[in-house]
Amino acid sequence: MDADNQFVSKFTHDGKKRLLTLGTPGMPGTDDTHFSRPTFMAFMDANTWYLADGYDGTRVIKYDMNGKKLLEWGMKGTPPNESVPLFQQRARNRRRSDTRRVYVNDRNNGRVQVFDETGSFWTSGISVRARR
Repeated sequence: MDADNQFVSKFTHDGKKRLLTLGTPGMPGTDDTHFSRPTFMAFMDANTWYLADGYDGTRVIKYDMNGKKLLEWGMKGTPPNESVPLFQQRARNRRRSDTRRVYVNDRNNGRVQVFDETGSFWTSGISVRARR
């Protein structure tokens, strides 16, 4: 992943050959072919993975292992006290394969939102404060 250059690449196991590039290098955006400084990747299983497009963006995108976009969610919220589900600022994600949940760290609003693997909102009952 190259957040500053707006793209994510997949390589062979030995790192010698690039197999896939998602995003348009050097071109920020929020459509299907552009990212806005992606922050984190998380693999759910052998078939799917998630990308948090969140340093400047606010979305989580689910892909298959071939880079086909399956779905996305997230909208720009209003920090520091946004409370509406799906609205976030600076999304970063983690996953738990045992529960099939996706945890999104909404850093600027000091909370973690939990979604199922289809992007359906589960809870925002976890409140956190970032260390500075």
